[in-house]
Amino acid sequence: MSQLASLIAVALFVVFVTLGAQRLLFNDVMSRSAERLSFSKQAYRIIGIIEVVAAIAMVATVHEGKGGLRVVAIIAATALAGMGGGELGGGELVTNLRKKQGRNYVAPVAVLVVAAVAELVLRLFN
Repeated sequence: MSQLASLIAVALFVVFVTLGAQRLLFNDVMSRSAERLSFSKQAYRIIGIIEVVAAIAMVATVHEGKGGLRVVAIIAATALAGMGGGELGGGELVTNLRKKQGRNYVAPVAVLVVAAVAELVLRLFN
């Protein structure tokens, strides 16, 4: 795996483990975020679990190369991209756009989705 893909994987790991842990703890910030996006507390916690597990799976396979765990990493990167951008799971980017949230909400999620897709592409074609 390229160094760039490794750096992206580590950065995504830090971000998604942090976000996932906050969603699991459901602190005040996450409570307001869930309310703003019309997610229940249970749904937000499930999203947090998926984010943490996918981030751990992705970074745990950074040095795996072309081995069997590569498939796990590809699934994890796909899940993180889907959680941020698609209708799958959180779909936070789509939800923010539908609710006409400002760029302060949309831009950070868009950056994470682009990073997850870039990491996925680098894993697939490396």
